[in-house]
Amino acid sequence: MQGYFAVENFWRMRALGTDFQSYLGITIILFLIPLYALFGATLFASVLSAHFAVIIGAIALWYAIFRMMRWLRTPTLIVAIAIALPLMDFLSPVLTQPGHSLRPLRWALPYLLFPLVLHCFAKALRSGPFPVCFQLGLFAGAGILWSNDAGLPLLPALLASLLLLFPLNPRALLKALAGVVSGAALSAAALLLLVTHGAPWGWITYNFSAVATDQIWYFGSWGRDTRILAPSDLVYMLDRMPNNCRIALLLMVASLPSAVLNRLRGKGAPVMTSAYVFLALAALGTALLPQIGGHIETGYNDGLLLIGFASPFIVFRARVVRLAVGIRRKVGLPTLARASAITMLVCMTVISYRTWKAIEPLDNKVFQPELGLHVPRDFARDAAAIRSLADQWRAAGLRNDRFMLSVYTSALDIVSQSQSPTPFGSIIHALGEEGRRQFNGMVAQRQVGYVTTIYPGYSPWSQWLYRANWSFFRALNHNYEPVARNGQHVLWRLRASPLPAPAEASAQCSVMQHGDSTDLFVTATGQGGMVSLSIELDPQMARQKRNILTATEISPLFEDRDFEGWGEDSLYGLPPTQSFETVVPAKPGHLSRIRLATLEPAAVPVRACRAELVAWPDLENLPGFEDFVRKQAGVPPRSS
Repeated sequence: MQGYFAVENFWRMRALGTDFQSYLGITIILFLIPLYALFGATLFASVLSAHFAVIIGAIALWYAIFRMMRWLRTPTLIVAIAIALPLMDFLSPVLTQPGHSLRPLRWALPYLLFPLVLHCFAKALRSGPFPVCFQLGLFAGAGILWSNDAGLPLLPALLASLLLLFPLNPRALLKALAGVVSGAALSAAALLLLVTHGAPWGWITYNFSAVATDQIWYFGSWGRDTRILAPSDLVYMLDRMPNNCRIALLLMVASLPSAVLNRLRGKGAPVMTSAYVFLALAALGTALLPQIGGHIETGYNDGLLLIGFASPFIVFRARVVRLAVGIRRKVGLPTLARASAITMLVCMTVISYRTWKAIEPLDNKVFQPELGLHVPRDFARDAAAIRSLADQWRAAGLRNDRFMLSVYTSALDIVSQSQSPTPFGSIIHALGEEGRRQFNGMVAQRQVGYVTTIYPGYSPWSQWLYRANWSFFRALNHNYEPVARNGQHVLWRLRASPLPAPAEASAQCSVMQHGDSTDLFVTATGQGGMVSLSIELDPQMARQKRNILTATEISPLFEDRDFEGWGEDSLYGLPPTQSFETVVPAKPGHLSRIRLATLEPAAVPVRACRAELVAWPDLENLPGFEDFVRKQAGVPPRSS
């Protein structure tokens, strides 16, 4: 859905950084626009365009790898790519499925530029390097804005490869570097000014300050072995890597120095070797950057698989060719052709079966034109209810961007045809302190008519969302009341007046400090419920931005056998600020506890802890969306 949010806003030519923020990048979304428009500019079109774009990226990837091996001629190259694509999807679907965050397309950036890199490198050796490298820089500048993880490593990788293209010609090297840097700066600046409507600062501060500050603490998992706080912590990344990624990385690390040394000595094929170093460094940077700036996740390393396993075949090509020729002579070309055809047939059969199983039958489904796809009848009724509320809102002359705020943009937002009241499509992303304040202000200041949240029974991560963004949910409960739900969403409506303040002494919080942690013990009176905690730390704690403060919860919620926690356990991160809010469930006769600790053992001095019992509503026994709207209209619910 985050892909749809970005591509739809770009398609509507709204101002990036002011009207909306794109968490996925800039040119990666612009790359989807032609396909998105061709397929009808709907939710389905955004999904379909992402799949087509990933296929284009996969073709570029295989073209680059086979081209660098240099032992396949053009007809054979086409056949090899045709075999490799289904084989890749069969062996590792993660490389061909865009998912929510377009990872395979992010990884594809250097491969999409590969044909241009080859052309420009060859031309730079034959003629003056500055003009041709300036042209290359123009495309690299657009690549810098592709996505943070793939775009930022692109230029350093390109500059490093130029060092190997001109290892013994410093004058030509300087001209080439100047050409790439000036071209990249010009195109990146021009493109950024274009998509931000001449106001780039909003996107720059969000992308390089807010996101960078939040990513290190906001996203899980939160164990010590999930963060790279020092160079020695890279071993954690290796430990958590699956074996195939680990082997691919080791093959690349073993091959890359040989390629670099050959070029520094003036040996080796200058264009192909330099292009390989460009691809290898770009892929390595794309894998490392989000894990160094955020958290270690094995999925980031999948982009190393193919270039890693291909590295020995590229760098030690002569030996591989001799071995391949020997195998071909022993086995015979017809046998190899038959084996390839059988392999392709088996892969295509498995992929077709997997796709057929994934597609739900259209029985009991109806076509939803706003989404461009068929949906279950239950959702169609929910969509009609939301559309009815939105139509009433607009008929009353109220602003369309004040109808509904969603903690995660969903199909309900699309069918309501309303515009997000904030530049952010979701509160689950890294918004930064100012972004969260803006998002929270929408409910704290009663700025919107309705709010949708994630139903707790839909995902245990909704409980994490409460804790990570409790200021938002506390203000939501104070100013809005839940009126309907389905299996995924809860709909909240603006209250006629805010709830009264909680009773005094409704909950208590006591602090017990240990050497490298602090326990907060929480009790509640009456029926118990959600206890809001306002915590103030020593000012020194706010300065330790990378030594993340975490909270481990022990509460009645985790006594429920059906609740297994979010992620790996009941751990979550806290913002690097002196004061913050969080929440813990509590009930009479039960002592709830939150343990505050840092990843690197250190004292956690708590100056104050204030507890308030919040009257949290029952979200389980709400009517459906359609029944709520029918009740509003004085019509008996369908269920009756």
